[in-house]
Order: sequence, then C-alpha cells, then structure tokens
Amino acid sequence: MRVVFLGKGGSGKSTLAGLLCAELAGRNERVTAIDADTVPGLDQVLGMESTDDWSLAGAAVRDHGGWKLDGSPAEIVDRCSREAPGGVRFLQLGNVDSRLKEHEMRREQHLDRWSGTVAFNTVSRVFDEAGGWTIVDLQGGTLQVAGGMVGTNGIAVLVVEPFAKSLLTARRFVEMGRWPKGIRLVGVANKVSSADDEAYVETALAEWGVPLWVAVPKDPAVVRAERERRPIVSVDGDAGAKQAVARLADLLTEAAMATSSKS
Repeated sequence: MRVVFLGKGGSGKSTLAGLLCAELAGRNERVTAIDADTVPGLDQVLGMESTDDWSLAGAAVRDHGGWKLDGSPAEIVDRCSREAPGGVRFLQLGNVDSRLKEHEMRREQHLDRWSGTVAFNTVSRVFDEAGGWTIVDLQGGTLQVAGGMVGTNGIAVLVVEPFAKSLLTARRFVEMGRWPKGIRLVGVANKVSSADDEAYVETALAEWGVPLWVAVPKDPAVVRAERERRPIVSVDGDAGAKQAVARLADLLTEAAMATSSKS
C-alpha cells in the first residue's frame, strides 16, 4: 500500500514517515521509502549518510521528442535505491545544490539529471509494490500535490501541528479539488502537548470531513536525537512518538487488509 505524507513545511512529515518505515520494517514488512522533498531529510531520520548523488540519473531515455522510463518502476527502484538500516529500501532524487538553477535552465546540457528528474517523478507517482509498503515523503506545501505526486491510490496522511498556520495549510490541501477516488485522506496531529492541542486539530479536521487517526506528542526524545544528530529511528521504543506511530501502523495495516479483502 502507498502511504503519502503531506503537510506544511516543518510539520514533521519526514520524522513520522521515517518512524513509520522503521516500525513496519520491524514487523518484517517490505518497505520502500521515497523522499520527494527537494530539501531531503528522510535519509537522516532513517540513519543514512546523506549524498549529493543524483541517484536516478539516466533512468529515463529519449523517446520521440519526450521521455520514457528505462525499465519498469519496480526495476528502477531495484536499480537505484539504497538500503537503509533495518532493511528499508530508500529512493531519493538527489540533494539540491548550487547547480540546481543551471540544471533547470539549461536542461539539454544536463540530460542525465533531467532524465533522472523525469524518472523520479514518474516512479514517485505510480510505484506501489504488491504485498509491500511504499512510504512517500512529499515536499512541504501544496505544489507537489497539485502536480499529482500523491498518485491515484493509497492513503494520504495529512500531518497537522496545533497551530493556525498549519491548519490553514491543511485546509488548502482538503479544498484543492476532487481527490482521486483511490486516495483516502486522514489526519495526524503532530507535536501535541495537551488534550486541548489534540481537540483543536481534531475539531478543525472534522469540519472538513477528515478523520483524526493519531495524535503524536511533542517528544523530548525526538528533539534530543535531532539536536545530537542521531537517527530519529534510534530513539527508545517507549518514546511517545514511537508509540503513536506504532498505532498509526496498526490502523494502516487494518486499512490495507480491508482494501485487500474487497479486491
């Protein structure tokens, strides 16, 4: 099943996506993590070394004036992904660097990178391995969602902080238009410090017809791991954030089983 994390920049999407990957992998599930943020951070959450390599360079080839994948999405994931601790397969386009503007403006002189961009965007939209989990961490804001990066099936997890600006972004997601029939939109309240925080997010989401699945506490263990530059997935299993993500994994598993039984 595809699970796509979206929300305001800084809402904690990468942290929750990484914790979910680790939780599912710890249950012996096959997990592919896709970092679709142009300022990536999911690799650090998972405990991987960051790289500036443009990992999908050349993964699409010229075809009658356009582009086509050099293999199926599954083949490209197998060929281009790296393995994170715990056995999670990790796919990332490449880090933004000082050459990005040149790359965007002079595509014909950077065909490997441009073909990698085309391939990555295509794989991010459509990859969904049968019997496994595909966890996609989108860039903050609505641009990638408007561009179709959520795809057409799976569960979109809207990460919301208990702040007005975060709720404003969440409302924009909900009101963007008609979501694909195969997408189920659910909410997660993140960085919650009190019952009032949770109720604040839950009430707003309910007005828009989005159920709140899980409230993730503002966790000192996560803050310490970030400050000490330790992998967030290494925090103690009793940490509140990890326990909340375990509940999210339970709900996602139930949803996947229900979807499977209908098909």
